[in-house]
This record gives sequence, structure tokens and C-alpha cells, in this order.
Amino acid sequence: KVWGPVWTTYGRDECRAFAAAMGPERFGGVDYHHYAMGEESLSTRAALDLTPVWGEEVREVRADLRSLGLPERVNVDEFNLSWRSGDGTAEDDGGFVSPASDELVNGRFFTAVNTVFIASVAGHVMRAGGTAMPYATQNRALGVMVQNDYDGDTAHHPPSGGEQQPDSSPMPAFWGIAAWAGA
Repeated sequence: KVWGPVWTTYGRDECRAFAAAMGPERFGGVDYHHYAMGEESLSTRAALDLTPVWGEEVREVRADLRSLGLPERVNVDEFNLSWRSGDGTAEDDGGFVSPASDELVNGRFFTAVNTVFIASVAGHVMRAGGTAMPYATQNRALGVMVQNDYDGDTAHHPPSGGEQQPDSSPMPAFWGIAAWAGA
């Protein structure tokens, strides 16, 4: 069985075409990525207001799969606040200049903003009957676990007071997942 199309953004028509092309013998499920931002930054309010969209997408795809007589399996296998840490988030909305890279980094990855974002998206996806897998185990600022490297150094985030969290310790995204895992 094959899962896909694993697009980097949600595309209902593409998901439906993939499922139809696989047919009942080969279809495993629909799988895609969806991030709130990346090319440009959204305000915290705008990003959090978007979280119900993930559930709407899952419901749309499930309806399409039902109409094709296929199992209603939908997985959002990459989601997070942004697909990159340097997404242009201004300092007055949580961005900070990383001393390691000299680039503006979305500091909300290091705060409860990302905890709430991850928990909300996962909840909307699960309520709609899908599965959700945040990106990534370790990937600097985007990680679920700390990877102190360049723009992911936890000591560089201004509220840290210069204190670095140990590698492989939980990032705020971890606690967003934990909200649904009984932590």
C-alpha cells in the first residue's frame, strides 16, 4: 500500500488525484505537509487563528476518499509554526537576532506559543479523523527535542537569560504533543 502524495503544502485536488490513481489495491492513505508560515511571518494571533484549517483539510480529504470508495486515512506528517526558523518574524512579535547566524529567528519556537500551536493543530486533525506528526525530532529551532546548533541554540533566545538547555531535552513543541499523550 502506498501513502502520498506528500506535497509540501496542502492541495485537495492533488490529494484526490493521487488517491484515485492508486485505487483500492494500492491506496494506503493521503499524506501531506502543512506549515502556518515560512515565506513571511504571521502574527501570533493570525497563526493561532489558522489552526482549525488543518481539521477542515482532513475533513475535505476524508470526504473525497469516501466518494472514491477508499479508506478514509489522512496523515499530516509535517506541520509546525513555520517551515524555517528565519521566516522574518519581527522582534516585537517574538523574533530575535541569533548571534551564531546573525539572522532574525522566529523565537516563538522557544516559547509556549509553539506548544499551543502544536497542541491545537494536532487536536483539530485528530478531531477530524486524521493523524498528525509534527516536524521534527531534532531540527534546531523547529525541533521537538533541543538541538543546540546555530539558530536552534536555546541560550540565544533572549528570555533564556543565556542559559542553554541540554541537547535532546524537550522543546515547547514536545509539550504540545504531550498534551495529547497524557503527559
